[in-house]
Amino acid sequence: MNNDMRTRNHAVSPLDSRGWLTIPRRLALLVVVAMIVSVTAFAVQLQTLRATLFEERENAVRNEVQSAATLVRAIAEEAKLGHITDAEAQERAKTALRAMKFGNGDYF
Repeated sequence: MNNDMRTRNHAVSPLDSRGWLTIPRRLALLVVVAMIVSVTAFAVQLQTLRATLFEERENAVRNEVQSAATLVRAIAEEAKLGHITDAEAQERAKTALRAMKFGNGDYF
């Protein structure tokens, strides 16, 4: 009867009796699962950051190109009104665009 009482007081799962899920293995499994979740979350965050950086760069380039186009349109308008010749307008536009830079030394 003494053996019968021990069995009733300690509920042992079938896996534990074979040694599969001992306490150290359970802890190791929890650590592995936590690491997998952490690495996955980190990877998702990196992808989001990368997409955001590309979007910001694209917006910056778009704004600079729009500025350059506005500048060239203004010079073309001066030529159209007859204030400067077409050749002079082209030279002014070339000179202005050569001087324009964006970012870290990038140019048009």
